[in-house]
Amino acid sequence: MHELVGKSLGQYQILQFLGTGAMAEIYLAYQPSVKREVAVKVLVSMWRDDPSFVKRFEQEVEIIAHLQHPFIVPVYDFGEQGDLLYIVMAYLRGGTLAKIIHESQGGLPVQKVIQLVKLISSGLDYAHSKGILHRDLKPNNILLDEFGNPYIADFGIAKNLEGKDDATNTIMTGTAAYMAPETAQTGRSTKKGDIYALGIILFEMLTGKVPYMGKNPYKVLSAHVHNAIPNLLEIRPELPVAFQTIVEKVLAKNPEERFNSATELADALQMV
Repeated sequence: MHELVGKSLGQYQILQFLGTGAMAEIYLAYQPSVKREVAVKVLVSMWRDDPSFVKRFEQEVEIIAHLQHPFIVPVYDFGEQGDLLYIVMAYLRGGTLAKIIHESQGGLPVQKVIQLVKLISSGLDYAHSKGILHRDLKPNNILLDEFGNPYIADFGIAKNLEGKDDATNTIMTGTAAYMAPETAQTGRSTKKGDIYALGIILFEMLTGKVPYMGKNPYKVLSAHVHNAIPNLLEIRPELPVAFQTIVEKVLAKNPEERFNSATELADALQMV
């Protein structure tokens, strides 16, 4: 669908192809009515005839439209043109957290990590307070503005805890590198699973790599369930010793032993 560049979807003039997600292509566009640049997320044509993917795409609009928070990417519009479905969102110039971590070559500065976790936690706990699980929290789904502030994005496989969404509790969803042990074993998603994913992101921000790796997703999931939590200090010795205690708590195999909220994690880091 790169041929969309130079054309229009509704009032949005497509300027540039930005990238591809799990089921959509992302474009930079211009909205002349308010003279601003926006991001337009277009459902990939191969999924257009699949009712389940169309539902996920529409669900993302419905969910984010009800999540009004400073650190969740806002959605402006939703439209259909011909056989194309698209979502219009805020355009954030800072790229993804994944890109920032990769460029750090070994981990971000500690104070930067603490600030990022604090702001991400604020958005995540807000979503949880509204009964919404993200279920695929990872650095690629956290976008940054020009000042480095993080925004949670991509609620395409989110789950409404109040049961308004008929997505099953027992179909495994998410990304293996960030998936909680209980989800790997049963497919069930909970708030503690989202908090675990934030713990993996914390580990990655501090070290430049995820704690569990493998030759394929099944090996990675097995590692989440069975492998010991790696020692931060063996990877980055200058980190505060207390950070290892925090990581062991947020990545505990038993969800009951984890922090009860993302903000509790952020507060623990701030205290150190």
